[in-house]
Amino acid sequence: MQKYDDAKDNRDLSQHVANIYRFSMTGTSEGAPEFHFGDFPFAISVFCQKTNRGHIAAYWVSGRRYQDDLPRLVLTVATGINETDSKLLEGAVNQIWEERLQEVAFASALVGGITPAPQIADMTKRERHEMLSFHLDAHDRFASEIGERKKSKVEQTAIWHNLIRSLGVKQTQQIIAQHEWVRDLSEPGMTAEEFENRESQRTSHINQRLQLARKQGLLIPPSERHNISAKGRKKDEPRRT
Repeated sequence: MQKYDDAKDNRDLSQHVANIYRFSMTGTSEGAPEFHFGDFPFAISVFCQKTNRGHIAAYWVSGRRYQDDLPRLVLTVATGINETDSKLLEGAVNQIWEERLQEVAFASALVGGITPAPQIADMTKRERHEMLSFHLDAHDRFASEIGERKKSKVEQTAIWHNLIRSLGVKQTQQIIAQHEWVRDLSEPGMTAEEFENRESQRTSHINQRLQLARKQGLLIPPSERHNISAKGRKKDEPRRT
């Protein structure tokens, strides 16, 4: 009986470890498949468009870079996939990641990541929000599960800001506020009164933290920034400052 219990504990532990290092979600945007998955230390978003002979898949990969273990965009690439059956598409997307792109992403993380191509401006507002939310949550999850040192609120806000900026979005406060809202909502012991108090001051507190982070030199330096011209801005995209 003890051996059975030990075996069950080992299976549970293996599943727990697997859930930490690999997790996923799928969806569609106006009929176009999209996939988001975590594969430690990377968070990957893939947006697919159907063609006559298969699909075009755009991969956006963020990962923990070697020099400081902080999350940044490390790879963005578009490739054709010779698969017309949408039911088999996810398997093909994963195969390309595992067999071709993962090694490239590791090499990119070693040299500090990249600045994104202007294609970020071609995403819809919903696609951009889904990608940013997933990558923020994935890297929070990685940091928690590997027992990373707990960051101050200023440090954590700077990390979120820098990751969002590295993905090509200049206006970070709104997505940080939405991310905090979800985190607060799921925080153990959170009361309605405390939640409402945080919500009423959320925007001002985020701005204050960003100002402190800038003074402390924690924000992404100009050399890593990517500017997207107003000409490429979508109609439903918030103005960037």
